[in-house]
Amino acid sequence: MTLRAAAAIGVLALLGGCTRPPEINVEQQWGDAMRRLNMFAFYPMSEDVRVGDVFLHVPPRDGSPPVARFSLLRVGSFHHDDVLDLLEDQQSRRPQIRPLPERRSTDGKPVVGAASTISDCAERQIGHADSGCPLRLQRSAVPALTVGRITAGQLGASGLFGNFGARLGLGASSQSAVSIKVDNMQELMLDAWRFDRLMRGATARPDSQARDPITDVVWAEALVRDLAELAQGRPELVRAACHGDSARLAAERVEVVVINRVVYAGRVEYSFTNSAEQAIRAAVDLQSILPGQPQAPQLPQLAGGTPTAEALRAQSTDPARQREEAGARLAALLGGITGDSGGGARAGVTTSFGLGTFGMLALTQDFNRPIAVGAGSRRSEGLHVWMAGPGADDALRARRFWYAHDECARRLGGLDPQRLAAAMGFAAVPPRPQPSTRN
Repeated sequence: MTLRAAAAIGVLALLGGCTRPPEINVEQQWGDAMRRLNMFAFYPMSEDVRVGDVFLHVPPRDGSPPVARFSLLRVGSFHHDDVLDLLEDQQSRRPQIRPLPERRSTDGKPVVGAASTISDCAERQIGHADSGCPLRLQRSAVPALTVGRITAGQLGASGLFGNFGARLGLGASSQSAVSIKVDNMQELMLDAWRFDRLMRGATARPDSQARDPITDVVWAEALVRDLAELAQGRPELVRAACHGDSARLAAERVEVVVINRVVYAGRVEYSFTNSAEQAIRAAVDLQSILPGQPQAPQLPQLAGGTPTAEALRAQSTDPARQREEAGARLAALLGGITGDSGGGARAGVTTSFGLGTFGMLALTQDFNRPIAVGAGSRRSEGLHVWMAGPGADDALRARRFWYAHDECARRLGGLDPQRLAAAMGFAAVPPRPQPSTRN
């Protein structure tokens, strides 16, 4: 072998050893699953999504499914008391279905999954679906809603299981290895006509106005800045907004949406199939707790110098403690998939493993507060409608026009105000008002 050939082989080996494993991307699949339900996806899931939130929506340039992290930016919210008034009024006028009485087993313990009668409701708080609170979340059922799948090839290439992945055939298979499901679904939705009252600045109280008009929250010039932030690398969208090109923005599906329905999940389940389950049992040493798998000849060291499962098992012989430790190791090992690098030790999150929905090994995360996985909007409007301000009078619209005009002129170095004025609903450029305090 020549020196040149040997050097080439060495370089290839070096490059091969430095190749990054493919990223396990669940976000797009999550977006697809929610889009089939005609909803926006929230991934990562978020507790902080409510009815009455206002989002600026800018889809990706390539037409791929929008994902909340990059396509949605919250630009404001209706006053929470106004939203709560309408929700309480709505639920108080609806026929209520009485829950089943709490069932108990022969030993007196509550049956898992039985209805709860919790009634410790703090004022102006929304209760869990199983609570007896005047205002609560409503049950929502989407059977076995799968929001993501990871193939055996992706799982093997990620290097999570070391040599076990190769031995068990996780190198290139396109079969699903991990299915991600959301469960314990609950939702909150505001009726269409009540939602229209909210948009008009009305409330559930007779002859009363909104505590904070939405025009006080969503500023015209802030929408220009927010668009520039979401449309990074796409300056043509900012130019279209400032030059009043509503048709261009509509073609790009740039819009402002108000959320009137939010779907929450109380549980996320990661189910493992076939050889992936074998690799997990071996790598995390679950066979001593979940029998039926051969003993692993060698236990890999987890990332960050975590002790091997054998060493951890030697520290404790209590079965419950062993199960808890194994669950923590599994959560830490799968942190790249679950997004939880803390090994399941987060406050308010209970991580456990066992048999999942269809009898397969599963890692589950239960949340003490439901978290939003998707949201829907009955009302979407063009950017210029919101720049002018829904429900604003002529004087306020004129002030909002000049706020937007000045921000656009600053960004573009000047512009023709007539086109922007026309897009915001003016027949002519309104006179610049005298300086005043902000509305």
